[in-house]
Amino acid sequence: MKDRYHCTVQDFKGDILFDKKYKTLMDIATDLGLTYSIISDIVIKRRLDKKWKNFKFQPKIEIQKLNVDKNKDDGDSD
Repeated sequence: MKDRYHCTVQDFKGDILFDKKYKTLMDIATDLGLTYSIISDIVIKRRLDKKWKNFKFQPKIEIQKLNVDKNKDDGDSD
């Protein structure tokens, strides 16, 4: 299975703390120590609870879905 998601985490200054590709959203949740529900909300850009806004140094988490062609195999084709 190819990587389907690209996750980056930035601090409040914009410095990249984390930059990695994943196969599933559950892999991201496990690696970041967050719930699957929170990761799903981030992917669809749903606003999280207002309580998150109270943190002064909240990191910025971005998850982008990569374009994966399901018809292509994992090997190189000539």
